Amino acid sequence: MNFIDIINEDGEVVGQQDKDLVHQLGSWHRAVHIWIINNKREILIQKRSPNVDAYPNLWDFSCGGHVDADEDLLTCAQRETQEELGLTDVLSLKFVFLFDFKDSFTLNGGKYINNEIDSVYLVSLDSSNLKISMQTEELSQIEWVNYQELEKRIIEHPEGFVPRLYEYQKFFKYLMTYFVEHSVK
Repeated sequence: MNFIDIINEDGEVVGQQDKDLVHQLGSWHRAVHIWIINNKREILIQKRSPNVDAYPNLWDFSCGGHVDADEDLLTCAQRETQEELGLTDVLSLKFVFLFDFKDSFTLNGGKYINNEIDSVYLVSLDSSNLKISMQTEELSQIEWVNYQELEKRIIEHPEGFVPRLYEYQKFFKYLMTYFVEHSVK
């Protein structure tokens, strides 16, 4: 069993529940979304496995997942980056918190109910010597995409992406500020 913290809509922990039960009952919980950008202004995106319950075969953020019971957000972000992408030196990466948002949806005829507060992070790194070992249980493909091309793809072909319009808009808006502040060319 994999237990995660159950929260109220204000984000306060009110108990713990098995992860599988959380989505059957629609209990509120937390998750992290990590966007990884390299020194060429490319963003790492993942295509979700055909075997996952939520949004199989759709493109999504670099990596992410549910916050385990008694786990803090940063530790979860580091763990998910290591598990899904095989990056072993996650403690040396700088995870920049961007924003939180609430996400609620129901899939599979009501069998999968998701109510979560998502915390979004950005990691900037040099990808020239990066070795990624993709977790094939949850991911079927990864790709580095220029940020402008990715934004264009999401706008022109939203059906190919997990429907996170609010997150995408806010993330790309943040990137413009990030590039100015960090003089990323």
